[in-house]
Amino acid sequence: MAVFSPPESLNGVKTMSSVEIVEVINALRTTGKPTLRHDNFMARIEGHPGIDGLRYKGVYLGANGEQRQCYYLPKREAELMVMSESLEVQTKVYDRRPLLPPLLYNLSYINIRV
Repeated sequence: MAVFSPPESLNGVKTMSSVEIVEVINALRTTGKPTLRHDNFMARIEGHPGIDGLRYKGVYLGANGEQRQCYYLPKREAELMVMSESLEVQTKVYDRRPLLPPLLYNLSYINIRV
């Protein structure tokens, strides 16, 4: 199980890790579509004109104890990234908002199971 550690510069702001966002997106993708890789998603964050990626960069410990890079995005930035997915994923997120656990409406550091 991964251990998440948001950057101290966020001063207690609730965030969602890029790892968790990728899990949600992959859970909502149509069967048969390729799985979104975390490294590709991180590149999207870095290239997004509305997100200052350096401000949200942090690390997490993977299941093997290895330190890896990720982003810890507050609500606005997490929503921007989910909505940058396909129209199909956007629709599923919108339709399932009331059913989704903390996801984008009450962010926390827990693992999301959709």
